[in-house]
Amino acid sequence: MKSTGHPVWQVAGWIIQVKSLMHGRESQEEHGLCREPIGAEKRPSQQSVLIKGFFSVLQKLKGTTEKELRIVLLGLDNAGKTTLLKQLSSEDVNTITPTQGFNIKSLTSHGMKLNVWDIGGQRKIRPFWKKYLENTDLLIYVIDSADKKRFEETGLELSELIGEENLIGVPVLIFANKQDLATASPASEIAEGLNLHTYRDRAWQIQACSATSGEGVQMTFLLILITSHDLPFTP
Repeated sequence: MKSTGHPVWQVAGWIIQVKSLMHGRESQEEHGLCREPIGAEKRPSQQSVLIKGFFSVLQKLKGTTEKELRIVLLGLDNAGKTTLLKQLSSEDVNTITPTQGFNIKSLTSHGMKLNVWDIGGQRKIRPFWKKYLENTDLLIYVIDSADKKRFEETGLELSELIGEENLIGVPVLIFANKQDLATASPASEIAEGLNLHTYRDRAWQIQACSATSGEGVQMTFLLILITSHDLPFTP
């Protein structure tokens, strides 16, 4: 398995930063997260954008009696979206058929309900993606890390999604899937190739994974639960 997560920072550090934000500036300083090089330009970092985006989701959840998130799962055909969803719901991943329309899966964990919409990725279905974006709290986008010939295609689709009005400011989790294959590109290379660093208006995270084996999947899903529910975390 290749290294996972954003090329600049790792999962445990992300959780510490989120927890620090929730417990105030003093806690951040205690963890050494507020230090900046002398003379450094004051501008929002990718970490702070990510924290802000997911913190807003947390605030939304705390303001409702029923803790519920609407998650849209998108990506090209054969990227592994349905396999990923089955892994998240602890179902058998050996019997997968291409999604021709959409699947809806409701998952409950730590008192929070996650409604996941798995939309087919065939070219003829993609024009209808935008019909499912209203009231989305989180976008999960899956990429086949081993299919380099389609990187440009999947990048264009992701870019169009990011520009959709219903997804303005919506946090994005990108799964660099099929990392179990020898030809898979590392998540860091995919992030660079897709120019993810230019997405400064929203929270985003890229996670290497293998939906078939489950490696890298449960950890990222746990991040959603921990961050949205302010749960304690022990690396």
